[in-house]
Amino acid sequence: MAETTNNEQPFETNRIFSAEQIEVHPDLPKLLKDYSKAVIRANPKDLIAFSAEYFRNLAGIPGDPVPGSDLVARD
Repeated sequence: MAETTNNEQPFETNRIFSAEQIEVHPDLPKLLKDYSKAVIRANPKDLIAFSAEYFRNLAGIPGDPVPGSDLVARD
């Protein structure tokens, strides 16, 4: 079924009707667990900025810290 977004670009919608249809990347559970622990430990004021900085660091993308991220750099 083709639908449109606000930009009127069509995209396909694949509906999921059972758990067997869901394919989870093998690294996703650990990634989410590590991310959740980091959020709980830091208790950031701005969760979105913290998340952006966390995943930027995890991906190894260089640059200035995301403003308001409250993420302490790990060596």
